[in-house]
Formats: sequence, C-alpha cells, structure tokens
Amino acid sequence: MLITSANVAALQVGFHNDFRNGYGETKTFHQEIATVIPSSTRIDTYGWMARNMQMREWVGPRILQNLYTHEIQIINHDYELTLSVQRNDIEDDYLGVYRQRFADFGRATAKWPDQLLRARIQANPNGFDGVAMFAATHPLNPAANQDNDYALALNAANYRTNRQLMMAYLGEDGEPLGVVPDLLVVPPQLEGVAKDICQAPFLAGGATNTDVGTARVLMIPEFANEATRWYLVDSRWGIKPWIFQRRKAPVLVAKDAPTDDNSFWDRDLVYGADSRGYVEPGPWWLMSRSTP
Repeated sequence: MLITSANVAALQVGFHNDFRNGYGETKTFHQEIATVIPSSTRIDTYGWMARNMQMREWVGPRILQNLYTHEIQIINHDYELTLSVQRNDIEDDYLGVYRQRFADFGRATAKWPDQLLRARIQANPNGFDGVAMFAATHPLNPAANQDNDYALALNAANYRTNRQLMMAYLGEDGEPLGVVPDLLVVPPQLEGVAKDICQAPFLAGGATNTDVGTARVLMIPEFANEATRWYLVDSRWGIKPWIFQRRKAPVLVAKDAPTDDNSFWDRDLVYGADSRGYVEPGPWWLMSRSTP
C-alpha cells in the first residue's frame, strides 16, 4: 500500500474503529467501588456528612444539616498511552497484527480507571480524617477510634465477624451509620472461598448456609498480587468508598500524515490516547480490608 493521504485516512478510520470496539467491549470494575464524578476544573472539592440525617419533631426553628461536614480535594493527573505503526508494515500490507493491537489499545484505555483505583487501594492513602483509608485509628466515633483494617483470613466465621464490625460503625453523633456490606471483593485465589460463603445454598455438612445472598462476589484479577487480602464494601450509598474523578476521558489522536516529522524522519505513524483524572478515598466506613 502506498503511503498517501487518502490511504492513511482510510487506515485511520479502521484503527479508530478497532480502538472503539476494544474500548466498548471491555468489562471494568471501578464503578462497583468508586463513585465516578465528572470534573471541569483542575481541582475539585467533595464533602459529605459523617452522621445519618434523621427527621425530627419540629419544635422551634429548623436545624440546618451541613452536607460539608467533611471534605477532600482531588487534583487531576495526566495519563497517556502511545502506539507506533511502522510505515514499512503499511507499505508491505502487513497490517493484520495492528488491528488486534488497536483493539488492545482500546481495552487498555478502558481499564485505566481500574488500574488507577487498584493502585490507590493498595497504596492506602490518607483520607479526609488524616489517617490511612484502611486503619485502626479512624476518629469519627466520639467515644473511641474505629477500625476498618482487620487481620482476618477469609472464611465463613471471619466474614460474619467483619460484617458485624462494619454494621456497628458509629457516626460523629454517636448513632449507627447504617452500614450493611453487600459486596465481597477478592483476588482470583479467594474466588472459590468467597462463592462458597455467599452463593452456596448449603454448607459442606448439608446444613443451610445462612450467609447466602448477604453479599455479591466481585473477583478482581488485578488483585492477584495480594493473594490473601479481601475487602467488604457497602455499595448501596449515593457515594462509594472511593471517588474516581474524571476530567477527560481517553481520546485517540493520530500523527500519521506522510509529512509529520515522525513519519518523515523515523518511518513511524504514531497514535496516542491521553486522559485526565485521579482517585482518592471517600467515606472510610463503607469499605474494610482484611489481611491474614
């Protein structure tokens, strides 16, 4: 194939279609654990209450409920992924391998929020209360610190213990926060155990499994590097335990004109995707971590 503007334009259409197909067919997990919030500026501030709103008898003036009792700022970061196509491969009609590469390119950009979230979860950054997202020293309860970082192996008894501890979390007013975990997040190595706990109708001895249906199981392959660590999440709230702030979704840009420097000097046609955003912790009481 000759490297002409018309031929390159036709190739670009095909590459973009492969990219979009790969992007669209990719399954992601970040929306299960993180609230996805569009951003329109460099830094955004989020606030929420650390107590339950309750109706009260109207005696005297109204009492304002402040939704910005706690807040966190998220600064958008820049990310990119760039792919080159050798001009000689186009001239020699050696393009089959690139169709798959552009589909993989789309899949990689679709997985960007997942990879970012996984890295932030495992890094365990500080949240709005000044301590790590998973810690034993969350100061929300006025009576004592509270813990969402446990040393429990995944089994039925420890699963129930973890749920009970989370459901007992108190807000800053000393009242229960109403946490009810409904999502069990595990690496591939614990998927079978998790499904036995939450999905099997009967125990090994034939007795009824009272834990069945108490939580959905989310197996995340990217968590395979932490083979024994598992998480419980209450995903029912309007805000989830993490915030994925998306300033700019990935966009594919081409530098493939025959006169572009990369083509003229290096025989490369270059395609790049870039995006902006970041992940920070939200309410810590909506997610716990257990590490044996």
